[in-house]
Amino acid sequence: MHLDKHFRQLVVGIVFALFIFIFAKGFGMEDVEYAGSVLAVTAGDAYSELSLTVNEIQLDPGEVETVEGIATPVVVKDKTIYWESDDITVATVDRDEGAYNKAYITAVEVGKTQIKAKNAVGNVIAVCKVTVGNPSGLEKMKQVKASKVTVSSLRATKGTLKIKYKAVSYATGYQIRYKKSGGSWKDIDTKNKTYTLSKLAKGKYYIKVRAYKKYDGKKYYSKFTKTYKVKVK
Repeated sequence: MHLDKHFRQLVVGIVFALFIFIFAKGFGMEDVEYAGSVLAVTAGDAYSELSLTVNEIQLDPGEVETVEGIATPVVVKDKTIYWESDDITVATVDRDEGAYNKAYITAVEVGKTQIKAKNAVGNVIAVCKVTVGNPSGLEKMKQVKASKVTVSSLRATKGTLKIKYKAVSYATGYQIRYKKSGGSWKDIDTKNKTYTLSKLAKGKYYIKVRAYKKYDGKKYYSKFTKTYKVKVK
């Protein structure tokens, strides 16, 4: 009987320890060490993620929106969260002094930007996209002029050269400028985000691309990407 009593106590202790272990893992306590009948939770340096209640908002100039989220893991050494705006001319952000996981976004003027939350060591743990107002034709043109195309892929095969790039908001189209080494520049306008130059002679080619916006009967261009050098077989 005495042995059975101690056995039952041992079983209860093990079950309780397993329950605490599973509970800790479920709430993001990643570094959990089991030592006999004691569970030691080792805190990480900083939060690894902030799950926002909203990841994209639209505001009118002057409006203020609250954004907040749940930070994980639960146990960290430094719970500080920093907030910043990619473009303070479009929207600013202020952290709540009482809760690091909450901030207030203030719309300034028409445009788009991103609000980022960073942990104590400077890593981005959340992003909220912000659109302010409904841009007019003039404002859209200004945004395109200030933008820059990002080339995502450039591939040369026999007699062809294929270029892909990311879309620019409000752009009417894109201008591809290319030339063969020693030759003159040629321009091609397209509305697509990918274009293939064909029937190219063998040799070295230079290529770059920019976006444009049609406004009031004219074309307004963004800056060109850097010039890429490609060898066509």
